[in-house]
Amino acid sequence: MSAGRVVLIVSIVLYAACMFLGAFYVSLPDSVPGQRSFADGFGLLSRGWLGLDLGFEYVPWLANPLLFLAWILVLLRVRLVAVGSAMGALALGIAFLGVTTLDVSSDGPVEITGYGEGYWLWLASMAVALVAAMLSAKRPQTAKAEV
Repeated sequence: MSAGRVVLIVSIVLYAACMFLGAFYVSLPDSVPGQRSFADGFGLLSRGWLGLDLGFEYVPWLANPLLFLAWILVLLRVRLVAVGSAMGALALGIAFLGVTTLDVSSDGPVEITGYGEGYWLWLASMAVALVAAMLSAKRPQTAKAEV
């Protein structure tokens, strides 16, 4: 198995792990002072696209399809496009750090108060996918011997 594929597996495992962990924390208006509510990775993956029409703060969700595309392209050994896709995913994932509020409740926008382990694993998955993409390449064609 090539190094690129081994690193790709690590990226996928990191992504799978982030699905079960808190991604970010918010202060809800009706919560106990000091208590934080969190959003888990799987819930964000399954519902995050619903917010794309609400504004810029949901654009980082698009890192997910870019990451999936990068994985496929690594398997197909399409290096240049895989690198671009993984870089785009990582850039969008990092852009979420610039989002300070999200409209997640009927009471209006809530403030993001922190980032959980799931967010950092999500970013790590994208960074590792970028490494996998850089390691992927077309296999050199071997010349056939004439008989």
